[in-house]
Amino acid sequence: MAEEQLYKALKTRIYPNPKQRRFIHQNFIVNKYIWNYFLDYLQNNYQECKKYLDENKENMSDDELKEIKKKMYPSKFDLINKLSELKKKETWLKNSESTSLQNTIGNLYQGYQNMFRGDARLPRFKRNLHSYTSNITSPLKTNSIDREKHLLKIPRLGKVFYPYSEKLKMNSIQTITVSEDNLHNFYVSIMYKNGFSTSNLDNLNASKMIGIDLGLTNFATLSNGDTIPAMQFDYTSRKDIIRKRKLARRGKAAFKKVKAFNHKHAKDDTPLMKVDDLKGYRDIKKADAKVEKKKALRRKNFLQNIANSLVKQYDFIVIEDLKINKMLKNKFLSRRIANASWRSFRTMLENKCKEKGKILMVVSAYNTTRICSQCGYYNGIKNLSVDKWTCPHCKSHLIRQVNSAKNILNKGIEEWKVKKDK
Repeated sequence: MAEEQLYKALKTRIYPNPKQRRFIHQNFIVNKYIWNYFLDYLQNNYQECKKYLDENKENMSDDELKEIKKKMYPSKFDLINKLSELKKKETWLKNSESTSLQNTIGNLYQGYQNMFRGDARLPRFKRNLHSYTSNITSPLKTNSIDREKHLLKIPRLGKVFYPYSEKLKMNSIQTITVSEDNLHNFYVSIMYKNGFSTSNLDNLNASKMIGIDLGLTNFATLSNGDTIPAMQFDYTSRKDIIRKRKLARRGKAAFKKVKAFNHKHAKDDTPLMKVDDLKGYRDIKKADAKVEKKKALRRKNFLQNIANSLVKQYDFIVIEDLKINKMLKNKFLSRRIANASWRSFRTMLENKCKEKGKILMVVSAYNTTRICSQCGYYNGIKNLSVDKWTCPHCKSHLIRQVNSAKNILNKGIEEWKVKKDK
């Protein structure tokens, strides 16, 4: 089996001391400033070059035209060189971690490349939100992880305590990402290289192949007839309703109070008040964030367990390519569809199949519920209330979700054979 390269990330919580916390927050501020500064520069530079090009295009030579287009679309290295010039003017930028600033520029440049390809929209300016990330791309040395004392040495930050212990190859670590959530907990993600192998369809048998139909009543229905019941993580209890109402009420009152205070002391030397300075609003917001984070962790654990179980049992897995953005337009089911996290489940399956050397095929969901999996007869559009039907051609009694899962598996096998023949 051929060996390919896979990048894997390990995320764990860290416990920095007060001095390290201040440095991390400072790095967040600097990274946000660099992002907004260069985003503004790219937008203004594009408008100026476009205006100049429209006015003087007829009188320009080919060399001048190439030069102005090169200036209109600067490369990543041009932006990094401009960062060096900016540091000479703004000396306070030198206090932050240098590679994190270059990484921020790289992310902005990649955002523009994704926009030109049509995969994303124009990057937006960063605001003062409650969740931040700061990328530090310096490689770790061999003595950077002390597993006995659980200490991780991060560039410019020093040694930080972390509770998780994992065997990592020192020369395989690529990047370190430090982040903070809205509960002011700090985390570090370590990305490292991890090789994986690809399987061959000739070595597989029918018992190692499975098709998966995703749904709402049952989270997943397998082609062998097994079902995985859905978990209602978006269930709203009476306590949740009371907490949400209290948060909305206190938030509205807090914004009014802050607005009145800042307007009253606009001409004074009194520091401006922020919404988070009010203890009542801050406490209820923190309590709400804890509950929502617990829901997110339960959902993630549920999806991880299902993905792990499927990858361990089967070597060839086929899932459907759902158009979730279109499905969310259904106002009666949009909330349940969003909380099902089908896309997250698909991403987990992709990563685990690559790591374990399994095959994952993604096929179109078109007509999978309307075609008989036994004879291929097309029986027309069916309402969601129709759970069972009989094929008029071969008289097979079909269950909607199981029939769909079998059709998904058949599609995956056909597409894999075509792909393999090429």
